[in-house]
Formats: sequence, C-alpha cells, structure tokens
Amino acid sequence: MPDLHVASEAKFQDVLSVPAQFSIAPSGSLSVAALLLINLPTVLENSASAARIVFSKQSPLLQLPTDFVSRPVPPFQTASSLRNRARGAFRDGDKSVIHPSFPNDPLPMWVMSYWVAMSHALENQRDWRASHDWVYDRFDVVPTDGQELEIIDEVLDVLESLPWDAPLKGFGAQTDLRSTELQPLLGSCPIHGRVLDSMIAVVVQHMQASEDEDLQSVSVESLDFADILRLSDKRWKSYETDKAFVHLRTIGSALREGALHRILLPINIDNVHWAVIEVDATNQSISYADSLGWSWPNEDIDAIHRWLGYHGFAKFNRATTLQHGKQLDSFSCGIAALNTIKHALFQDPLFTANRAFSLRMEEFLNIVYDHLELSDPNDDPNDSSYSDSDDVEIQETQLPSPPTLPTHHPQQKPKLNLRATNADLSTGLFKFFSTVSRDEHLKLAWKPSTRELKDRDQQEQARCQEKFDVFEKAARKREMAAERKRKQRAREKDAKQKPTVESVLHDHTPQPLAVTIAEASRPYRQLRRHARSMQKCNSGRKRKREDTEARRVNWQSPLLWPTIETAAIRVGYGMSPIEIERELKRVDPSRFHGISAQVIGRWIDQSGTRPVWRASVLARVQKGNLPLTTATPPGILAKYPEVTKTIIEDLRALRAVGVALDTMRCRGVIIARITVSCPEIFEATAKDGSKFRCTESWVKKFVHRTLNWTFRRATRAAQKTPSNADQLCLDQFYRLTLTIRDCAIFDASFYVNIDQTNIVYQPANTATYEEVGSKQVAVIGQEEKRAFTVLVGISASGDALPFQVIYCGKTARSLPSKTTQQFKDAQDLGFELCFSNTDTYWSTFQLMCDYVRNILVPYWTRQKELVGAPDDQECILQLDVWSVHKSVQFRTWLDQQCPWIKYRFVPGGCTGIAQPCDVGVQRPFKLAVKRSQHADIVEESLTLLKKDEAAHVIRLDTTLPTLRDRSLQWLINGYHAINKPDVVKQSFFQCKAGTTFNLSFESLTSREALHALRDVQKNDTMTWERIKTAQYKTPEADEEVEPPFTHAADVELDPSDVSVDTVLQHIALGESSVPHGYSTDDLGNLLVDNESESYERGVLDDMIGLQSTADGSTEVEAEGRGKRRRVANTQYKDFWMH
Repeated sequence: MPDLHVASEAKFQDVLSVPAQFSIAPSGSLSVAALLLINLPTVLENSASAARIVFSKQSPLLQLPTDFVSRPVPPFQTASSLRNRARGAFRDGDKSVIHPSFPNDPLPMWVMSYWVAMSHALENQRDWRASHDWVYDRFDVVPTDGQELEIIDEVLDVLESLPWDAPLKGFGAQTDLRSTELQPLLGSCPIHGRVLDSMIAVVVQHMQASEDEDLQSVSVESLDFADILRLSDKRWKSYETDKAFVHLRTIGSALREGALHRILLPINIDNVHWAVIEVDATNQSISYADSLGWSWPNEDIDAIHRWLGYHGFAKFNRATTLQHGKQLDSFSCGIAALNTIKHALFQDPLFTANRAFSLRMEEFLNIVYDHLELSDPNDDPNDSSYSDSDDVEIQETQLPSPPTLPTHHPQQKPKLNLRATNADLSTGLFKFFSTVSRDEHLKLAWKPSTRELKDRDQQEQARCQEKFDVFEKAARKREMAAERKRKQRAREKDAKQKPTVESVLHDHTPQPLAVTIAEASRPYRQLRRHARSMQKCNSGRKRKREDTEARRVNWQSPLLWPTIETAAIRVGYGMSPIEIERELKRVDPSRFHGISAQVIGRWIDQSGTRPVWRASVLARVQKGNLPLTTATPPGILAKYPEVTKTIIEDLRALRAVGVALDTMRCRGVIIARITVSCPEIFEATAKDGSKFRCTESWVKKFVHRTLNWTFRRATRAAQKTPSNADQLCLDQFYRLTLTIRDCAIFDASFYVNIDQTNIVYQPANTATYEEVGSKQVAVIGQEEKRAFTVLVGISASGDALPFQVIYCGKTARSLPSKTTQQFKDAQDLGFELCFSNTDTYWSTFQLMCDYVRNILVPYWTRQKELVGAPDDQECILQLDVWSVHKSVQFRTWLDQQCPWIKYRFVPGGCTGIAQPCDVGVQRPFKLAVKRSQHADIVEESLTLLKKDEAAHVIRLDTTLPTLRDRSLQWLINGYHAINKPDVVKQSFFQCKAGTTFNLSFESLTSREALHALRDVQKNDTMTWERIKTAQYKTPEADEEVEPPFTHAADVELDPSDVSVDTVLQHIALGESSVPHGYSTDDLGNLLVDNESESYERGVLDDMIGLQSTADGSTEVEAEGRGKRRRVANTQYKDFWMH
C-alpha cells in the first residue's frame, strides 16, 4: 500500500507540473523594477466568472488553443483554491478543467499551477506598480532641496535590486516577512503587525549597538507582549507555571530587581489603530501615547496592573510623559507609533503630517538595506511564496543520541596549606617585598592570552569592516546618483535638435495664433455659444464663469487628421509613434507642438500582423467635428408614450388651476400614474443591479426635459457663524458643567434642550415649477400663512418630549378636527395643539409659558419621582437666543414661577453646531414629515385613479383644512422617528466643545471636565468671570438674536426617497462620511446613486485617450481607473418605500 500511495502521489505531481514552454511566469528573484518592465501576455479576470470553473472527467486537449496564453487567468485566491482541491478531484477520476468561458476546451490539470504562478505575478505587478507610482508622485510635491528627495532616490535605487517576491533576511526574517509584504510602506495605507514588528527589530538592534548606558535599562517589546497580556482570566490564574508567560515573568523580574527601568510596547486598538504604552518602574507610572488622541485603553491598562501585581508592584499612576506626534490621516498610526518609541529612546523629531511619507520610506529602506547586505548571490532564484511542490510531505529523521560516557571518580588528594601567616611576612625573603592587594597584583601580572588577542583583533577588524561598509555604501550611492544625472543630461542633450543649414538660414519659431489649435479643432463649441447668444429671454441664473478656450485638441477633426495620416504613410510599415510625432512636428510645428508619441501610440492597434488605426479612432474620424459624447439614451418611460403624455397633462392641469408644484408633489403624481398604468417599471433591473425608484433627482430631469420647466428658489441660507465660535462653545460647556456641579444635578433627564421649527403644509407655496422664461407665475394660497410651528424638546437621557404645535389663527377653528383618529393619537402622545392668537404662526410669551407649565414641568416631575429627587431639584433648560426666549418678561416669569429651572442660552449664531435639537433631531424629523407628505400625495392620487382609471387629469386637494388635518399624522410619524434614546443621545454627543468635550451628560459630568473647570478657575480669570456670569442679563446682549424662521421655499431638505435611518446614520458618522450607495449635493443633502435612472451618458470609454491637452500633457490612458462604477444600494433597500 505505501508503494501504491507513493506512485499515485508521484503521478499527481507529474499531472500538476507545468511544461517548460508554458513556464513563463517571472521568477520571484527578479527585481521589482524588472518585474514592472515585463509585459505579461495576459490579464486577471473577474472573480465571478472564475468561480464557475469546474473539474471534468473528459480527456484534456492534446494541443492547447493558440490563444491560451493570452486568455485571462483567474485571481490568485481562486486559482489557489482550485489547486488545493485538485488532489481530491484527481482521486475521484477527474482528468481536466473546464472554464465557463470556453466550455468546449477541456484543459489539462497543470493549467491550475500555471494560473497560480501567473495570477500571483499579475497581482504583485499591479501592487508594485501602485507603490512605484506612489513614490514617483512624491517628486511633484516635495521641495527640490528637501531631504525627502534623497530618500525617494534611494527607494527608486533599491527597487532596482530588491526581489519582488522573496523571503527577507535580517530584520524581516524575524517575522517571516516576504518582500511583497513591504508594499504598504510605499503607499497611503495602514501597515500590519508583522511589518511593525520588523521595524521594532530595527529599533532594538540600534539600541544594542548604542553606547548609551541608559538604553541598557530599557526594553522595547514586540506585539507578542500585548497579545499575551490579553490572554483570558483562566490562563492568568496559572501565571506562575504557564509557558506562555515565560517572557512576561522574565521582564517582570527584571523590573523588580532594577535591571530594567522602562518598557515600551506597541498595542493594537480594535484592530484598526496602533498606539504605544510606556511602563516606568522608576516613577511608578504608565503613559499612553496615541497619535489620534483616543481615550486610554482601560482593559489593557488593567492587564498591565495585574501583571505588575504578580511581581509585587502596587498600582501605577497614569502619566502623560510619553510625547507623541499628531496624525491627520487615517493610515499613518503605525509609523507615528514607531516614531513615538524612537523619540523616547533616541530623541528623534516627533511625527508630523509633513514627514509622514518620508518616515514610511525610511523604514522601508532600513528593512531592505539589511536584506540586501545579508543576501547571498547563490540563493535559490526560484524562491517564491508559492511552489508547485507545496503538497509534498517531508518526513524528518531523528538523529541518534550520542553514547553515554563512563563516569570517573577521581581519588582524594592531600591538601596543602600554602598561605603565609602574619609572622612569616616579616621574616626571610618576605621582608624585602611590599604587600599589595589582589586587584593590584592581577593588574601587574596579567597578560592577554593568544586567544584573547585573537578575539580582540577580530573585534577591531569587524569595527573597521563596519566603517568601511558604511563608507562604501555612501560612495556607491554617490556613484549611482551621478550616473542617473549623466543619463538625464544625455537624454536632454539628445532631445535638443541639432542645428542644420535650414534651421540656421530660416527662423521656424512659431508665431502666436489668433485662435488656438484646441479651439479650432472644436467648431461645435462656437456654434453652441452662438445659439446661446441668440436666445431672446434671459431666464435662469446668471453665469458665474465666462467661457474659456478649449484645452484638449480633437486630433481626429478634419483640420488635423489628414496631416496625421500623411505622416503615418511617410513613416512606413511599422507606424512608429515616435517617428510619426517627429514627422508631424517637422511638417507643421505650430499645429502639432502639443502632440506626443504616447497619444499616437494609443490610436494604433498592434494586435494584428501589421499595425493599423483602431476602429474607434476611425469611427471618431467619421464623426468629424461632432462632439465626443454619445446620444442621450432613451428614458425609462420611452416605451410608454401614453403614460408620459398623461403625466404631462396631469402636471400642466395642476399648474393651470394655480396649484404650486414642487419636486415632492410632482414625484407623487408620477408614482401614482406609473403604479396604475405600468407597474412593471419598478421591477426592471439595471446593469448595476439597481431598480427604478423615481427619485427626486430623476423627477427634476424629467420635468425639465419633457416640460421645459424649471424651479426657482434660493439655496439654503448659510448661518453666519461667529469667528470665535470654538471659544463660545467651550464657554457654554464650562457654564453647563459649572451649573451641574453647583446645583448637584445627578440625572441626565434634568437637562433639556428645546427648539422651534416650522412645517409647511404644502412646500413651494411661494415657488413652483413653471416653464422656462415665464414672466407671471400664479399659485393658490400665495398670500396665506400655510405653515405652523412645532416646539421640539429632548433630554440628555434620551427622551423626546411631547410636541407643542402652534397653528396660525385666533380661534379653536384654526386647529385640526377633533373627530379624526389622528387627533386622538396626538392627545395620547401628550401633544399640545394651540392657536397663535396672532397673524403669524410664531411662538409668543403666553405660548412659551403654556409649554413650561403643561409639558416641561410635568416631565421633570415624573423624572424626579422615578429617581427619588426632591421637588425643588434644580434642572437645566437650554434655549436659543430668540427674542421671545431671552425677553425680560419670559425670564422674569421663569425666575418667579419656577426658580429651580436654570435656563442657559446657546451662543448666538452657533445653533447649527452647539444646539442638540438643531444638530441631530430637526433634520430626521423634517425628513419624516416630508416622507409622510409624499405618502399622502401618492395615496390621494392612487385613490383618484382607482375610482376612475381612465381619468385624464389628477386633481389634488390642497385646501388648508384638509392639509391641517393631515398634519397630525405627519407629526406623529416625525415624533416616532426621533423618539429613540440612541438618536437623542447622539444629538447631544455631536455638539462638540473644543477637541475633547461634548454636550452629552457623560462628558459634562466627567472627571476630565471637572478638572478642566478647576484649571480655568485657577489659571484663566477672564474666562472664569465670563462663564460664571449669567447669560444675557445685560442690555448689550440684546443684539444677539437668532433670525426668524427661514421660509420653506428657501430650504432644501433631503429628498423624500431617502430613508430616515440613512439620514440618522449620516449624522452619526459625521456629514463628511457618505453611506454606501449615496452621494451628496452642494448643500450636503443625500442623493441616491441609481444607474437605472441615469438620463445622460459620459464620454465613450474607447474615446478616452484620443485627445491631449494643448500644452502637451496627455490625458489619462484608457486602461486607467475610468468612470466611477455605480453600485446598487443593497444595505438600505428594505427601508425604502414609494
């Protein structure tokens, strides 16, 4: 049986062996520079098609197809997985492999080994090219006289020698690193732990070579130290015996005995961030250094205390003595952590954002130089991270132990006492010699032995050799730099045209042209400008930018292409791009001074037997002067002209009777028509997997293209934030902290923020869609006050208080009908519905008093009973500086009726950053209301169509009583959207105060906040006087008043097709981070990315690369990144509804 197994294994290895003629994958010992120059005959295919490769029992082809080598290969992970499954398939009788793209070509099983080798080379060639480009791009941003320029030169030099895939020697060997794992150091990406451990090995070696005695009492640990600290409690119970803690026991004993004074160790935070901890046994302290300023890792600190406790130490104090730099990106934490260690040991300059990239390259050079110095030219040139013999098992044989020698017991010998007594020292020969100590005797009598002399010579020779190596390395660097400079000068010299008789006699200096070549090659631009100038009406906003001249030349225009073709014919059969460029610049240097051989090379197809112009280039020539864009594709309603016609009639009919139309109302009508007439549109799937959702962005394009309508409204008025807003917010934080401390406020529910916002019944009652150029735009209810006010209150404990809703009017008839179910639901939620008793819908003094009596005080009374607080427990009411809030009348009333309410005001102009309601609640609340309004429009339209499906026109009810009754359901939905503890608490947390604090109750009552308040009281008298004085009790404060409500027509809200949960996630992540599947407009509102609703196409992919700029710079190649690929939103699809 063993013989059969060995024979089967040998046959399997033979089946997987790649024939010599197909062993074309580059060796891992090739340098990185050499790998980048290799033009591999194939490319990687997508993983989707590669995943369908199967084994087959068909006999493989005896002769592979001629295009086999050029076929795409599967990704490395897929190919490796296939080869790992090959042994089982071979035992099951499978003989070949079938690729789904070539089902009729059963391939031999050795192609899996070929795919593994080739995909490994392709992926690493791609990654090394990205690293090389990253280094090369640094030339454009670093100063010409800076040190980083020399580092870049060194990196480019070592890439000429560094194997692209080989096991590293020296520092890299300590963590089994391969050269491919160094790629993150040459890029804007995080580094992993094994690379960090190798860099720490460099630091340790530097410490050992240093003559500084202080460094001998410092230990720099690898990541294994932190990993052992994080072992489970069960393992820690056997700390004294468990082998995993051997190193920790050794270090702990050294600390206890005084052999070590300090320990520096890197730690990983949540697998996303690197930081450093210092344990100082001399000062009994622990320091934490974090380049992002994160909070202390308490679990790791507790583990260190537990470890120190096993060695008799008391609990160490926390200190901030470990200095560190500040990181401004998201990927330099590893380099910053290593710099912190080097600064603590060698006083290296601290990490800064300007030095982040140069430090990465320095660490790369440290590891690579050590590898190159230790490399043996006789190393296996085929060593790589993959091998065809990975499946071969190697059995180790145990060497015989040495024989046991017999033990000899020596005989006892007599002992002689040869010591001289004190009496002997004064007699005989002893009296002629003086008595010396043992140390003096050894100093005079000792002579180095031959072995010691030899060791000393070897050490001296090693030191000399080390100095010589440093000198030789510097000399080699200078020689390589000088050689590069000589080659550069030679290229520049060859590039200059040698003077000829013709150039001397005739001046060929091109004269400046009246029209640039780029502009002349695009006459369609001039026609478009002329058509725009002939428009009679001046509708639309004024152009902010004047027309500029074209920068990119259309080389395929009839003005230029005939000359290019003639030059190609003169060059001849090979169609050399360089020769064509030279011929063009010789014939007409003024027109073709901006063309380059790179651009011409992308026009030529080299795949055939002879080079020819690409088909896409010839197609562009046929188009002549027409622009490069493709025709606008048909819209999704192109197959339903009757539906489109009906929608147009609906919208026009609504405008004819004066109904104001905004995007949300138009969207509701369109969805209702499509749902009744052609609902299958909502099930159609686009190329990116998305489905038609009739988003607001699509509605805007639809009404513009089909009706030539435009919507005129102002953008959101940006709030004018004071220049000292950061200081104002920090003062507010100190003032709230002082109030909480002095009033003994111990529960978060006793801190409430309120804010007033307006809701419009029918948005756009002062703006509407209308035909472009219209002079008179009439709408129903333009003079009516078609809005109401909602007073929203939230507490720091996560509660949303019931709303106070203020309707415009002077009697109870201005309120919603009491007979509706929504009215009863609103009463159950505690809403207070009241009329303004004025001509506006704004809050008044009396209404504010009602809110305090009927909503705020009952809420605090319930909370006091729950937590057992006394009736006179003081509470904080945070207000903005509206006139009704800061009026003397309202403040006097509060002081008299509720003296236990401590009111504090948000600084003027800072509500957008320092008021919790504004920061995290109002936006999702208004979006929920807007989605409810949209749902009412769709439901009303569908109800009308169900009654009369053949109705020609949809008539919407926009009367004020109807909308007022519906408003209650809007508010109920909005209340449920924000009445979530996590959402409310996040609103307080998002209000930042300085770089460390926020308005959450945890931050306001934290130990750090109290310490900061104490420091201000001691050290900053002016700030202390400012924060302890009650706000707005002086006449000067009357100028700080928030502006009245911005009209709804002036405010752009998030589209109604965006879910509330998505907006909440957007707020929680920070508005600079956009959820997957969404983008933002100029105002920061979310927009759905949906390929199925795209109205326009960009430039043809095969047209990219046909142009170059007039100044000679070329466009990005067609093989580059290309257009942004839209991906269907799958994360939030379950939350969306029409």
